[in-house]
This record gives sequence, structure tokens and C-alpha cells, in this order.
Amino acid sequence: MRTVGITAEYNPLHTGHRYHIEESKRLAGADGAVVVMSGACVQRGGWASFGKRFRAASAVTAGADLVLELPYPYSGQSAETFADGAVRTLVRAGVDAISFGSESGDIAGLSEAAKILTDEPASFRQALASGLKNGLSFPAAREAALYEVDPDASALLSSPNNILGVEYLKAVLRGGFSVDAVTVRRAGAGYHDLDTQRSFASASAIRKMIASGDSGPISEFIPLDALSGGTDTGKLLRSEYLAPKHGAAEAAVLSRLLASTPESLAAYPGMTGGLPERLIREAGRIAVSGESLSELIRAVKSRGLTWTAIERSLTALLMDAERDMLAPFVKEDYVPYLRALAFNDTGRKILRDLKEREIPVIGTPSTDLKLLNETQQKCWALESRACDLQGLFYKAPREQLYPNDFGPGSMNRSVPLYFPGDGCPG
Repeated sequence: MRTVGITAEYNPLHTGHRYHIEESKRLAGADGAVVVMSGACVQRGGWASFGKRFRAASAVTAGADLVLELPYPYSGQSAETFADGAVRTLVRAGVDAISFGSESGDIAGLSEAAKILTDEPASFRQALASGLKNGLSFPAAREAALYEVDPDASALLSSPNNILGVEYLKAVLRGGFSVDAVTVRRAGAGYHDLDTQRSFASASAIRKMIASGDSGPISEFIPLDALSGGTDTGKLLRSEYLAPKHGAAEAAVLSRLLASTPESLAAYPGMTGGLPERLIREAGRIAVSGESLSELIRAVKSRGLTWTAIERSLTALLMDAERDMLAPFVKEDYVPYLRALAFNDTGRKILRDLKEREIPVIGTPSTDLKLLNETQQKCWALESRACDLQGLFYKAPREQLYPNDFGPGSMNRSVPLYFPGDGCPG
């Protein structure tokens, strides 16, 4: 069976995602699609607005065959680490090809950009060092350095899905993996586009609609038949469930910052270049003024530090995930485990083949966790911690079809969701 691997967050799944799954199978000539999906945390920083089992079920009923979890040590990190963990997981799941969405749809151009960024010729390294010295953020300095080597390749790095696509291709090159790569040109709204006046809306726009209570046009962008899974989808999409608990995350961040020193903060990812001092100073001011966490981030953001990088650092602080704690999971000799979240009959065949190859697949945690080595168990524990915090910070429905998406201990209670047949409704 030929399979194609997809990396996703589905926060929430929308019609553009369903289109991407369908096109990925077609372009890769695949019989099945394996998705590796962010768990409790998302790559832009912070927690997913929807539970992982709900999102995994959405994916299977929209055309995916097997959904695996991408745990926090990858899902909550930079684009490079996120992509590296995703690709390594998919390769371990035996996929024959990887597929990703992009604004350009130009696999040749994206592959060339990935090759330059992987090889890092001398002219590129010099230009990158110059850009960083002049105060550019790493993404901006890298784009400028790539322009010095290949202007056409550099132009591709101005769009978020292109950037992630290049990171996937870099991960393939670095790992020496024998997998094909295809890209599906993104249709409709851009990644951060809030415009809903088109056939495909972005996940950002959909979350904004739900949070504002404007659910009228949502059926145009979310395949409700796929999301329902036999339950009342409307309840899962109500604004009061999506909204964070008022002040919970803000209070948690401020309390951690105010109880910290610059030296203790420096142990966490991204806490460099004076950021610890600025965070502690602004946390004291915000605590008095009553401003939002967004105002704190805006106050410490600089030309060389992106908003999402700060959010990821604050998430690591709340997770108490120091840099040294995360280091083992990015080493070349670390082998990711596979945690199944949802599957259909085709996905079940894929899982059976993996188990015959003696690859550790976690289905029922109470019996399968013994398959993990010590380092893999530490990775599991970090994702479990992220799940507990997600339930603390979000008003999540617990009485629906996906009761183990949130709450203390949810990680160890959850078992994969099985959808007979091909999983698609109708």
C-alpha cells in the first residue's frame, strides 16, 4: 500500500484541509493518508483551541486514514523543530511520500530553497551573520541571506506555508530519507487571513467567527458532516467553549514571571538577548495596570524577536520545559514513538503492518506505554502536561463524544477513535 504523509493542526479542520487531503492522495498516487497532528500545543505558540481527539476524528471523516500525535517537544517549537519531528514521525510510520500546502505550489523552487538552506554555502552564512548582527529576526535575516544566493528562492520565504514546506524538505534532506514530496497549492484565504468572503476561509478566521458568536456562515467553511461524528457539532463549536477561561493564562504567565529571575528564565527556549529582563519588568507593570498578555508581548517584542517566538517561550515557561529538558528529542539518535489518535479500516491495516515491524505504537496507554524507552516516556510526560494545562486554560466541553480531550489525566485515558470503512460520512 502506498501512503502519503501530511503534517497538520486542524484547529479546526475546514474545507481547505479536506481539499488538501484529497489532492495529496491524488498527487502522490497514494492509497492511504497518514496525518501527524499537533497535540495540545500548536506551533505558533500556546494551546490548541480544540481537543486533539475531536480534531483527529475530523481528519478521518474528511479523508485521512490514520492520525498520529505530534507531541509538545515538536509541536510547540520553531518551524524547523516542528517540521523535523513531523517528518521523522511520518517516515517512522512508513509513508512513501510527504505532502504539504504552499502558496506557490512550486515543488522545484521550494526544493531548491531547501537545498541551499541545508548546504549553507559560504556566501549564505556570511549574509545571515550580517543580518543578525544588524538586528534582523532570524526569519528575516535568513530570507535576506537567501536572496544573496538565489533571489527566486528567497521570494518563496515570504509566505508562511512556503516556509513550513521548505522546513519539511530540509528535514528530508538532513535525514537522508527516501520519500517523495508533493505540494498542494493553497486555495482561498492565506494562513493568517481573516477574510471570510471566499470559498475557503483560514482556521484563524474560523476561530474568530466562533469566538465572536458569528456562527451563521460557518457551515460554508467547515465540513460539518465530517466534524459531527454522530454528535451535536453545534455544541462543540459554541463560542463559550472555544474562548479561553477569563484571565487564567494571563494570571499563570504573570505569576511565573514575577516569581522568576533573569537567570532562571534564561534556562528556557528563546530566553536570550535581554528578553528575560524585559519580561520581568513588563510583567510588573502589567500586573498593576491590568492590561492583557498581548500588551506584555507587544511591549517586549523587538525587531529581532517575533511575536510567535515570544509566545512559544512563555508556553515553555508554563510547561516548565527548560531547554536542556527538550534537547534529547532533537538529537539525531532520538526515535519518535507513534501515538494513534484516530483511524479507519485502511489506517488499521497501516497500524497492523507497523506493529509487525515491531515499531512501538501507543493505542491503549495502560498497556502500551511499556513499549517506550526512558526518553520516549519523558516525551509522553511532556505532552501529558500540555494536555492538563490546555484543560485548565480553556472552557472545553467534556460531555460530548470526545470526553477525554481535556482534564487531568486525559492523556492516559484516551484511546484511538475507530471509524469503520473509509471513515467518510455518507
